[in-house]
Parts: sequence; structure tokens; C-alpha cells
Amino acid sequence: MSQLYTDKLLMNLPVIFEAQTSFKGALAPVQVTDGVAQGTKAFTVKRSDTRVVANKYDTTVDLNSGKSRFGDINEVVYGDIDVDYDYQDAFNEAIDKFTVNADELKAVAERQALQAEALTIRANTRIGQHLSDSAKKTLSLADYTPENVSKLFDNASKYFKNKLVTGNRYAFVTPDLWNAMVGMIQFKSLTGAVVDVNNDTLMKYKGFIISEEPDQYFNEKDVAYFTAEQVVIPFVGIELSRTMEDSNIAGQLLQTAVKGGQFTQEENKEAIVKVKFGGTIEVSGLELSQDQIIVTGK
Repeated sequence: MSQLYTDKLLMNLPVIFEAQTSFKGALAPVQVTDGVAQGTKAFTVKRSDTRVVANKYDTTVDLNSGKSRFGDINEVVYGDIDVDYDYQDAFNEAIDKFTVNADELKAVAERQALQAEALTIRANTRIGQHLSDSAKKTLSLADYTPENVSKLFDNASKYFKNKLVTGNRYAFVTPDLWNAMVGMIQFKSLTGAVVDVNNDTLMKYKGFIISEEPDQYFNEKDVAYFTAEQVVIPFVGIELSRTMEDSNIAGQLLQTAVKGGQFTQEENKEAIVKVKFGGTIEVSGLELSQDQIIVTGK
């Protein structure tokens, strides 16, 4: 005999995800649904690729000609984009009453909370990879000298300004880059930064809200992701979470199956920039035959 606990996971997963997820600010609220079946789509996005065409209002057009003084008609067409699930995760845990010093309901609740934490950690890695793959712009950081760190943020700020990105802007950085920036504060070389003096914490620099994230959530050699606000939609579909009897133990198996992914609309990928460590760093204000130039610190 089995007992479903899908509703409990549906209630707890968004709370734990919100509390423990990385790259906050870049993420829209996680979408969690239950009763997901095999082969179903995550969701459908309505969008239009119809270009906006500005016509000249032409007073010389003869109204008896059948033409419009507003110019040619440009029909607006909206289509559907089906968003697929990217991954599937499962848990299969034994709760034996002789080895678990708790009743079944309490044990299930505790294990589901830990499963939600594990799902969030796995999602953090996938979201980092998604940001790296989705970025339409790549900048490089040769080293962590104050000159190059400052120039990196100058170039990122210029890019977002020229792309007319509005709203909050975020810089998610590795611990090494974070520590370099904190060191710049201490040596008075990170001018213009907003700092929480009481906690000695860097909060904002050159228009970007700064967040330190673990190394393991960054793609290889990536050291930062600059993004606009809520450019990524994370989603999780719960297929089931249940307990069922197992003849091999004096208790129950707790089995959970979910699938999920992350989605960014194509035009929003323009508001994602990744930073590679080593090599070259872009410099603004110079006319070059190539896109980039090596800049070394003093």
C-alpha cells in the first residue's frame, strides 16, 4: 500500500528553493507544479517576432486608389514556444522503523526537506551552466589587479547601458573575484562602491548589485555573470512523492521523482554577460582591428 506526499513537497520546495538558491535577482520566482506526466511540456510562452515598422504618413496618397495614407499594413503574429523539461531527478530512500528513530510522518517530512535542498543545489549548478550557455556577450579578465577589475565593470556597465537594459543589474562573482574587490576596498582603490560598513560587505559597484557565489556553480573558467533582473525562469514539475511498502525492510520506501529546467527568452539573453578568466579584456574608447586587447596590471 502506498501513500502520496506530493502535496507536501509541492508546498515545501518553493520555500526552500527561494531560501537557498544561488543567482538570486537573475531568477524569476520558481514555478513548481505537480501531477506532471511523461511527455508533457513545462509551459508555453506566447511571443511575436514581428518587426515594428514605422511608416511615413503620406498625405499625397489618393484615397480612391485603395491605398492607405498610413502606409502598408504590417500584421502582428503571435506564436507559441513550447518549453521542455531539461532534466529528471529521482530519490529512492528506505525508512526502516528499526533504524529510524522517528515516526513515518516526521521522517518523511525531514527527508522531503533534505530532498528539496538537494534539488536546489543541483538546480544552482544547472542555472550557472544556463547563464554561461545563454550569454550573448563574453568579457575577459586577465588578472585580479584593481585596474583590470575596474575596467571589467566599466565595460559591463557600458554594454548594459548601450543595450538599454532597465531595472536592477546584478554581478554574480566567484570567491576569488569577490576577495579581490574586498581587497580593493581596503586599499581605497574600489572607488564608488556601496559598502555595508557594519558587516564589511560589498553591496554595489558601478551600478551592479554584487553577489558572491560558490565556485562549483560557475562553468569552467567563468568568474562572473552580469545579468538583468529575472532573466531566467526556473521550473520544477513533481511527478510523484510517495511511500510504499518494501518486503526487504520493516518500513517504507520514500520515492520521489521530479523533472525541471530553466528558460530564458531569446531577446533576454542579450542581458546576460559572462566573464572568462585569463587572456584578454575588452577596452572601450579604442579603435582596434580586433575586438579585444590584452591589458596587464602594473
